[in-house]
Amino acid sequence: MKERRYWKATYAGHFGWVAGLDFRYNKRSQEDEPFIGMGEALPLEYLDRLILQNEVFADDIRLEACAIEKEGLVVLTSQPFVRGRKPKPAAILETMLLLGFERIPGLPANTEDSFSFYRRPDRVSAFDAHTGNFILSGNLVVPIDLVMVRAGEDMHDYLCRRIDAARN
Repeated sequence: MKERRYWKATYAGHFGWVAGLDFRYNKRSQEDEPFIGMGEALPLEYLDRLILQNEVFADDIRLEACAIEKEGLVVLTSQPFVRGRKPKPAAILETMLLLGFERIPGLPANTEDSFSFYRRPDRVSAFDAHTGNFILSGNLVVPIDLVMVRAGEDMHDYLCRRIDAARN
């Protein structure tokens, strides 16, 4: 029997999102302050994100093709078809905590319905973790489209400080 796969094409010239450490000026303190910003991903950042999803969640996202259209590059990928429904936010939180992730407090797209996570040992962050980016298949909560980033030294330090400060 042939494996069923879900196919996805990026919009021409657009490759989803990437999260990164940035700085902004605080008028009150008159200092630059770090924050996590989301911006449009470059093609290689998009592919890095998919590779990281495969590594962290044992997914099988495949690069199938690239095409150049008038509006720009299109990336075609596939991943295994998973039958299920949207999980509740509490199930997403529970699954990610069981996988060793910590919830990052107060970041963009971090509400009771959408989370941001960090796993210190391998410096993996996962953003945009909302019910539309997971599937509940039986009792298994499967991530399908997170914004994954491996943190560099500065981002790692910032995320750890932010998580630890929320605990105190």
